[in-house]
Amino acid sequence: RKLKHEEQRTRQKQSNQNDNSSNDISESIKELLTQEETLRFDMAMKMLSIVRYICDCLQKLPISVTTRLLDNFDFILLLVDFIEIKPWEKTLNDGTLMRHIEGKWQKISTEDRHIVPKIEGQVWLALYQLLLSPHCLQKYEYTDYNKNRITKLRAHLNEVILDQMPHLIQLQRFLEQLSFMEPPTIKKQLVLEQVINDFIKNSKK
Repeated sequence: RKLKHEEQRTRQKQSNQNDNSSNDISESIKELLTQEETLRFDMAMKMLSIVRYICDCLQKLPISVTTRLLDNFDFILLLVDFIEIKPWEKTLNDGTLMRHIEGKWQKISTEDRHIVPKIEGQVWLALYQLLLSPHCLQKYEYTDYNKNRITKLRAHLNEVILDQMPHLIQLQRFLEQLSFMEPPTIKKQLVLEQVINDFIKNSKK
C-alpha cells in the first residue's frame, strides 16, 4: 500500500509539472502573439509616413508606381479608411484618450485633444497629393462607389483640422466639387481635366 501511495504521489507530481509546463508554453505563445501584433501595428504606422513621401515624389517616379498606387491597390480609398478609423488613437473605458506617438501609446490631456497627430497629418498630406495632383487626376478613375467614399472626407475636414493644416482648404473645395460630379461614362481624362481646371480657376479667385 505504501508503494502504491508513493506511485500515486509521483504521478500527481508529474501531472502538476506537465500542467505548469503547458501553462508556461501558453503564456509564452500569448506573449509572442502580442509582440507580433505590436510589431505589425508599428510597421503599419511607419508605412503611412513612407507612403506620404512616395506621393510627394510620384511625378519623378516611373509611371508604373502611380498605376499601382491608384489602380492596383487604390491607395486613395485605403487612406480614406485610415482617416475614418483612426487606428492611431483609442479611448479607454474610463474615457482616457490614448494616441500612438513615436512608437508607443501615450495619454492625451484634455487640452491637447485638438492637436492633429503627426501620423494623421501624414495621411492628409498623402490624400492631398493623390487627389489634387494633376498627375494623379488624369489617371484615377472615379465611380459612384469611390466618389461616395472619398467625399465622406468632408465630415473630417472641420475647423480644428483646417486651422492647423490650412492648405487642406483646397482639398475641402475639391471635395465639394467632386460631390456634384457624375462619374464619367466617356473618356475619363477629358472629364477629370475639366474638373481640375475648374477647381484651379475657382481657387485663384
